[in-house]
Amino acid sequence: MNRIRHAAVALAFASASIMTAQTQSDTLLNVSAAKEIMIFSDNKITSIQVSKLNNGADNFFYQTGEGKKKGAWSKSMIMCQNLTDVTVVETDSAVTVSYRSPENIDPVSLSFPYADPENRQQASYIGRKSNDVGFTLSRKGESRWSLFFGGLTAGWTGTVNRSPGFSPTVGKSWDLSILSILGVKYSYRAHTLIGGFGIGAQHIVTKGDSYLTKTEDGSLGLLPYAENQSKRSSTLELFRLQVPLLYSYSFGKGGDWSVSLGPVVNFNTGASIVNRYRMDGSKYTVKTGGLPRRIVTVDPMVSISYDGLGLYFRYSPMKQFKGETGVNFSTWSAGIVLLLN
Repeated sequence: MNRIRHAAVALAFASASIMTAQTQSDTLLNVSAAKEIMIFSDNKITSIQVSKLNNGADNFFYQTGEGKKKGAWSKSMIMCQNLTDVTVVETDSAVTVSYRSPENIDPVSLSFPYADPENRQQASYIGRKSNDVGFTLSRKGESRWSLFFGGLTAGWTGTVNRSPGFSPTVGKSWDLSILSILGVKYSYRAHTLIGGFGIGAQHIVTKGDSYLTKTEDGSLGLLPYAENQSKRSSTLELFRLQVPLLYSYSFGKGGDWSVSLGPVVNFNTGASIVNRYRMDGSKYTVKTGGLPRRIVTVDPMVSISYDGLGLYFRYSPMKQFKGETGVNFSTWSAGIVLLLN
């Protein structure tokens, strides 16, 4: 009897193990609401996109099969809006999608078998776009930590509170920046905190009657052009490493709109002067470096964006150079910002 009992127990454990292996599953998505679902499937590939998870800005992307789809989808295409109780679950043999929709009283459950379960590719992630540059570090409920690349800014630069004789041209002065070559974001619902590490450059061009120069004590000064010099321009080139510390709030239908504001800490790495002019039929370019910039400055910044594209304004109120200089000024820049949040 003991042998029979032991054999029965062993058989029960073996059966349970087989059943567990056959029904092993992985829940890829489980949200209470979504704006839209799109499912494309043929004999080889299944692609699923769920938009505006929990009425936020994130979307879910999934594809499995034998490679990338080429040409039209021949088997099925399913689209549905205003969903609740959305789940996407993988098993060893198929991916199953379940949801509730206004058009159906009962829950909808769709299963898409793998054409070749042993030799398939699979990719899934949550982000704002299918080409988002970044990935999620951790996610718990509606809280998420993620790494990202973004905050590309390009704009015009102007000056205020400037010294007499220093008259930069806004149309030719510019500011370029990548706020976060490597950034980290913490998101909770519509709120996002953004930190990162980036680079920036600013060119301030003046076409007045005086040119910028490095004085004998190493500071920044102005001198008048010679009478026989023509087609004159004097450019101040500023370079920086930067750390943005921003707060962002998403709003509007689906969270497509966002406003961001906060300080950007600059670690100023260098400054130089480039003077160009014509004299006696020849072109001259004179570059002078080694200007003593302040090591750290802080710029307030604000931006408003729609679906990753927006406008920004940045102000630099602090002195740019060490000690006393013959040229004092504050700068502002305004223009386009991409992929900030």
